[in-house]
Amino acid sequence: MDELAQHFKNLENDETLKKIDDAYNRGWNDAMNNPEVKKALERMKPKKVIFGTHKISQTMGFFCPSCNLKINKSEHLYFCKCGQLLDWS
Repeated sequence: MDELAQHFKNLENDETLKKIDDAYNRGWNDAMNNPEVKKALERMKPKKVIFGTHKISQTMGFFCPSCNLKINKSEHLYFCKCGQLLDWS
């Protein structure tokens, strides 16, 4: 199973996605005003990976631009911890 397929499989039980689905069923306008929906939509926009030294742990490496956790593999399209779409360019 490729990484993208695995990402969507992992999201099947994601509470945020369930909230999006519930909000969608209540109507698109309600969904767009839901802060959880806005947060999930923002994670779908690619953000550049941060390279540098972590402020607290002082470790060097690649970090997620959304949750600031260290990314161990540079081939990730989505970060598995928070679902952020990553831009490696």
